[in-house]
Amino acid sequence: MTVKNLQKNSKKGSARSFLKQASLIAALLALASGTAFARQLSYDRYAPAYKKPLGTSSMIREIGANLLTYPLEPVRALTSAALTGIEKHHLDDKFMWAYDTLKGRGISPKLGFISLGSRRVGADVDFVKLAGLKASFPDLTVQGSVHYASDLFFNTGAQIGLERVGDTGLYAKMDFQYKDRPREHFYGIGPTTSAGDGAVYGYEETAVGPVFGYYLGDDLSLDMKVQYRNINISRGKEAGRLQARDLVNPGQLSGSYGDQLLTQEIGLKHDTRNHKGNSDRGGLRSLVVSYNEGLHESNARYLKYQGELSHYFKVFSDRQVVALRFYGEHNSELGRGEVPFHQLAKLGGYGRQNYFSNTLRGYDYNRFTDASAALFNLEYRYNIWHYRDFKLDAVAFWDEGQVFNQFNDLKLDHFRYTMGGGFRVSIAELTVLTLEAARAGEGTNVYIRTETPF
Repeated sequence: MTVKNLQKNSKKGSARSFLKQASLIAALLALASGTAFARQLSYDRYAPAYKKPLGTSSMIREIGANLLTYPLEPVRALTSAALTGIEKHHLDDKFMWAYDTLKGRGISPKLGFISLGSRRVGADVDFVKLAGLKASFPDLTVQGSVHYASDLFFNTGAQIGLERVGDTGLYAKMDFQYKDRPREHFYGIGPTTSAGDGAVYGYEETAVGPVFGYYLGDDLSLDMKVQYRNINISRGKEAGRLQARDLVNPGQLSGSYGDQLLTQEIGLKHDTRNHKGNSDRGGLRSLVVSYNEGLHESNARYLKYQGELSHYFKVFSDRQVVALRFYGEHNSELGRGEVPFHQLAKLGGYGRQNYFSNTLRGYDYNRFTDASAALFNLEYRYNIWHYRDFKLDAVAFWDEGQVFNQFNDLKLDHFRYTMGGGFRVSIAELTVLTLEAARAGEGTNVYIRTETPF
């Protein structure tokens, strides 16, 4: 081979080497820029990482795991543009900045929907934070609250005390609460009452007394309180409904004009939920027992037992959560004492509040009333869309419950069930909107709320 041919082959080899190196560099730059561009356009925390083609058995498992999610894909597509627009204009950041700023200064606003046409407004105020004294007095608590929903309720309260006594797990506070509910529904007592017999009454309660307890751990606490409670029962404010005193003879309806009670309560609570209002892990176990004694002319004297067991766990993927809950309550008369009708166990409606109705969404709140209650709630929650702090979830649920007098009165045909579904929107695990419909034997209820039922 001549020198000229050697030089020509050398130049061709150098050219090929250069082209290979240039192509490799261009490919790397294109990959890097494409990745950066994709990150600017969108972010999907659930995007699958490609590893290898699925085999037949793996593909069947994949389809089975997501079978319930496929029908929701159109909803996901429709909501993506709207939620992306919200994020593009940083509305979520502005909302959370405003909320965190107010909360950091001691004011926690409470805004939302309680029912169709009724909005909830109010705030919890930490006066120690508001005065800028939290660093100097970290264990001192001085709090107040005001919550209002037009024609539904007015609640206000205050607490003063110590979150921790010294370096121990003890805490002690003095508590004051005032509640006014002008439209409490009442259908009579027992599991077979008629929806056509709906009545109404007004409930007003003032309670004051010490609250103290001990933190047994980060998730476990023992709580105790003693309260003097003055309860007034008045004619309810709702046109077209009977009054509770007209539905049942006042002489046969214990507490029809009100009561004065001394309540001594002790409760044990184990709470491992990761988000109190929108949990997807952990659970809540609680047991509360209270002794209630009527004062002055009240004939009330009874024990109240309340228990709750709930658990949240993920199935197949992070997008799917199953929530299970059981709630039980029993009121037991002592001696010749009675249980006032307004303190009996109640089922119906959306949500949960002590001494008021528990979640049975297909029925009106307070729809069923008796000495005891057993309630089961099952929810399947599927995350349709998740972008940074935004979440849109679809939910399907089944509620089943019964009220009864004594345990031997429990009957399968007295259980009432509701089923339904809806959608929930949350920002940074704070629920900002829920839209749910529930079907039961007496019709369909639609709920627009800013909270989850449990």
